[in-house]
Amino acid sequence: MHFTMAFHWLFRSLLHNAARQKVYGAAEEAVRERLRQSREPAAETDDAALPEPCDVAVVFPSRAELAGLQDRMQEVRTFEGDGIEARLGVLRERHVVAAQSGGGCDGAARTTEAMIAGYRPAWVIAAGFADSLRKTVQRGHVVMVDRVADVHGHELSIDLKVDPRTLASQSDVHLGRLLTLDAAVASTDERAELGRKHEALAADLESLAVAEVCRRAKVRFLAIRVIRQGLDDQLPADVRHLKKQKSIAAKAGALLGAAVRRPSSMKDLWQLKEDALLASDRLAKFLDEVIVQLAPRTRSENDEESNQTDEVIS
Repeated sequence: MHFTMAFHWLFRSLLHNAARQKVYGAAEEAVRERLRQSREPAAETDDAALPEPCDVAVVFPSRAELAGLQDRMQEVRTFEGDGIEARLGVLRERHVVAAQSGGGCDGAARTTEAMIAGYRPAWVIAAGFADSLRKTVQRGHVVMVDRVADVHGHELSIDLKVDPRTLASQSDVHLGRLLTLDAAVASTDERAELGRKHEALAADLESLAVAEVCRRAKVRFLAIRVIRQGLDDQLPADVRHLKKQKSIAAKAGALLGAAVRRPSSMKDLWQLKEDALLASDRLAKFLDEVIVQLAPRTRSENDEESNQTDEVIS
């Protein structure tokens, strides 16, 4: 599905209403210095300079969620610092930086702070997978977030004004509230109850933390999620146990145990990996169109405008 025409109207109002951000120097310089110190010595002096401010920063929970967008980026360079690995590249002439936070609110907040300070993006997008809280929001669907909240009563609104006709023409794209949970909820009944109680379409574990950092830094923010698990989808118990493990040793033990107890679990895990690849690609296609709308000026256009300005000044 081609989204350009739909997004043109959707983001025009957003771009007009959003305030310009100012990222203050002290935090920026601290993170920039950490990035300088962590970088391996480079033979070429050009690589020693930190990147210019980018158009959009995208914060993902995991490498699997980031992979689809990275595959679409060109001129990709990797920078490491302060425990964060960022990939800076070009997406259809827009400068984009993407990083995985490791999941959870703490990691998401820390990664967002580093991205803002080190790369000064005009926009930050919290992106990745989410679990559905409604039957109508199915696996593979995309959720555009106009409010992000948690179960403790905190909520931030995002200024998205969408023509109802635009949404009506795209049954697999939804606009509404995203619920950021303290921990993943596997039960279908529990997720359905969360959806009803909080009037939310989907749930994740990070977006509210990213939104809070952007609010404090006065950086424009969006949240976009692709549904990895529909409301009626239920992972087998041994697969859920494996996904909860944090260390490599724990994952290896859980994997061996699952293979011994239920050999068919290997097929389930392979299917999960395949589903993740499809979801990441679906999300990347959607983000591609969003980023073009958020940063409509290409580098070549900016260069041409700059040259014209120089001629007038001279």
